[in-house]
Amino acid sequence: MAFFMQPRFTDPRLPLMACMRLFACLLLVWFPALPGIAQYAVTGVIPFQLPDSIRTGSREFSSMARYQDRLFLLPENRNDRFRAFTAGIYSLSEAALSASIRDTTLPVSSYQKHSLVGIEKIQSMLPDYQGLEAIAFHGDRFFITVETDATDPYGYLLTGLFENNRFVLDTTRVFPLKRPVQKDGSAIFNAGFESLCVAGNYLYAFYEFNYFKRNYAYRIDPRLRKSRRIRLSGIPFRLTDVTSYDGQRILAINYFFPLPEEKVYQQGLPPRDRQLIGQPSALHPFARLLLLKKNRRKIRVVQEIDLPEHLWGSNWEGLVPFENGILLLNDKYTPNAPESQLVYISLEKNSR
Repeated sequence: MAFFMQPRFTDPRLPLMACMRLFACLLLVWFPALPGIAQYAVTGVIPFQLPDSIRTGSREFSSMARYQDRLFLLPENRNDRFRAFTAGIYSLSEAALSASIRDTTLPVSSYQKHSLVGIEKIQSMLPDYQGLEAIAFHGDRFFITVETDATDPYGYLLTGLFENNRFVLDTTRVFPLKRPVQKDGSAIFNAGFESLCVAGNYLYAFYEFNYFKRNYAYRIDPRLRKSRRIRLSGIPFRLTDVTSYDGQRILAINYFFPLPEEKVYQQGLPPRDRQLIGQPSALHPFARLLLLKKNRRKIRVVQEIDLPEHLWGSNWEGLVPFENGILLLNDKYTPNAPESQLVYISLEKNSR
């Protein structure tokens, strides 16, 4: 009975204060992390001095992943570059990266190049092949997504083993991923399964455009026997890479670039997101991180993490956790000359 009794207040301000505290408690229950309340904040940015062969924009990197104390950088490997000297996958020593973080005057002076065995056969099997978009490791296997022409209703997932310092594709295992389409059945221009990560015992593949009325990611059995669509909350702009982060969460790059051919990324935005990219007559690039929380049925955005404005102009396509933060890699596009950049971003977890 005491629970339902009318409380007595001696100070006329106390009822209002009690209501405010109750409202705050309810917010924490209903919305564990509101978009405006960042649980993580950027506390520093350190650019690496990369070898010239990595920094050159001709590689056009599209993703990266960590494995056996090395950071692997995946170029697009378009079909017109298989026989070029840029074809393959590159790697950097994690120890060298850590040393450069501690002493920013130290360059990362060496790298390794790894051949990608079987890629030419894959290209012949997939006539609409356009390039490689994302890489992840699970156990002793690696997984890579393939972007295809917009006329192909599918993207594809490849797998193989890292053996004798080479990536050896299993050309007998090509797993189709049906791409989402617009209401009229047309595909989103220049979009594919740009993001891939391992979380728990599954692979998660994300499409680049996720602002349909209904959105989803694929949860995939690493044996490539089955997949399931998992509901995904609507995400404006591009999703260009993801990585497992902080237990059951996934960290993602959310990027916008004002290309005339890609106005679909500007349509239907709420006022808050519209303001982030400027006025329609003067749009500008924008970049941030998103923290996603997943369960068996749904993946939703729980936090937005601001990136410094000086990073907005580069097209960030690679993301991995590293030390007390993350590493970010761009393809080749920067506000200035084409150049691939790798930066370390320290993240601090704030208490609410």
